[in-house]
Order: sequence, then structure tokens, then C-alpha cells
Amino acid sequence: MDTRGRGMSAQNPDHSPERLVEDITSFVKSIGKPVGLLGWGSCHWVPTAAQNIAAIAAVAAYDPGVDEVMGEEVAARFMDVVERMGEAVAEDRLTDAAEILVDGCPIYTPEEVAEGVPSAFWRAAARTFRI
Repeated sequence: MDTRGRGMSAQNPDHSPERLVEDITSFVKSIGKPVGLLGWGSCHWVPTAAQNIAAIAAVAAYDPGVDEVMGEEVAARFMDVVERMGEAVAEDRLTDAAEILVDGCPIYTPEEVAEGVPSAFWRAAARTFRI
């Protein structure tokens, strides 16, 4: 399944968790038989399963700890990002905090960030970020 603005899915400004669960639910129901959900992002799999018990055969949700997937250099960059996010949150700049995470997300290299590689999907998600 491609989420909004990725792969063959159309772009949409609503990237709220509720809307993503609706999208997953529609996809699951389109298959026409019970499916298993597997992968990272369990914050979306679990609510989908809870709302669609007959359509979900199983859920295996895995959200690794940051230290499981990062080397020292990336971990240091990420800790800097976390510190800057904390400062923004303390100053009640929640949208800025989300943008800091998007720009500093460790899945991107510093060169990719400088080139603007973080996708429109993440930018839209940052704009709709709510605490």
C-alpha cells in the first residue's frame, strides 16, 4: 500500500493519523478477505485492526528503538535533532518542532536534506502535526 503522495497514491493535504487509518481501512477492505498487517508504523496498524476485526487476520507491529538502526554518526545527528525539537516544544513552537524532525530525520543524509529530499508527504505530515 502506498500512503498519500507516495507511489501511485494521489496527494492530499490531510495526513492526520485518523485519515491514515481510514486509508489503511479502505485498502484492507478492498482486498475482500482477511489480511495480515506487518511492519513499522504500528500506531496506524493497531487502530485499523481494532476498527476492522473481521478484515484483519493478524497484526505484527514493530517499531524499533532508534539505537537499533543507527550508527554513531547518525545517532549523534539525531540527538542534536531531538535537543532542538525539545527547545522548540518548550517555546510552544510545535510546528517548528515537527519541521526540525523532518529536516533532521536520520533516514536522510545531510546532503539529501540540503537538496530538499524530504518528501512532500513529510512536509504535509509536519503541517498537520498535533500534540
